[in-house]
Amino acid sequence: MNDQAQMLRSMAQRQTDGRPLAARCRVLTVTGGKGGVGKSSVALNLAIALGRSGERVLLLDADLGLANLDLMLGVVPQRTLEDVASGSCRLASTVLATDYGIDLLPGGAGVPALAELGSLALVRIFGQLRELEDGYDFIVVDTAAGIGEGVARFTLPADDVVLVCTPDPPAMLDAYSVLKMLCAREFSGQLHLVVNMLREPGELERTHGSLERVTRRYLGRGINLLGGLPYDSQMYECTRRQLPLLGLYPQGTCAVAISGMLPGLFGRAVQLPVLERRGFFSRLLDGVRRAVTPDGR
Repeated sequence: MNDQAQMLRSMAQRQTDGRPLAARCRVLTVTGGKGGVGKSSVALNLAIALGRSGERVLLLDADLGLANLDLMLGVVPQRTLEDVASGSCRLASTVLATDYGIDLLPGGAGVPALAELGSLALVRIFGQLRELEDGYDFIVVDTAAGIGEGVARFTLPADDVVLVCTPDPPAMLDAYSVLKMLCAREFSGQLHLVVNMLREPGELERTHGSLERVTRRYLGRGINLLGGLPYDSQMYECTRRQLPLLGLYPQGTCAVAISGMLPGLFGRAVQLPVLERRGFFSRLLDGVRRAVTPDGR
């Protein structure tokens, strides 16, 4: 344990990064309270929209164990984070260029949940992830669903968290559970809401209004409405054909709606509560260090 603690301390010291926000990579973590709300589709297509706006984008599949962004892009990775965790390859060799102007870091199906990986495996992954940050303007992270420790590790250090929800009560309750977890653990970035699978007029406003009211009343903060997506058979068709929505139906209703979310992100770039923050993966390393060393050093 002492050797691990010393390794974590020395690595964290090497990762110190006080660059101004505008000069460093910005991290958007896309998450959801329950499976089946379209979280991965939103993450994928939001990343492509950012790439088409001229940003350098890395899409990180952090749904470890159920990773599927490679399938949704129609690519076959030769290596994944599973190989990095085992020490069999360097992380940079797993990054895939895609036909959609973004790079993909595949998570790998069958990988244990992030919280179950040993501390040395986490150090190996996060330390190498830190080396990639300078090459991108945005990193879009697709997490697992829920409020587990693996989800928390990728949401708490992010600049922006995009919470995907559907209008049905169980999904809204689970979304509120995610918000409670983030606020209880003092998430300091921006919170955004995307409401997916809208079927009726007024559902978008009602869903956001309900979450906004309870979040402000009980958690003391609001959540920005980034946008809504109608229930659309094109989404299913894209999943079936292993193609992203912005690739197959770039002028479709949902594709246009996703592209229309970018001003809500760019417009808040200077509103983060801390204008100088250490890099995302440096902050991830801090979290691992606190979990392993009792004194947090």
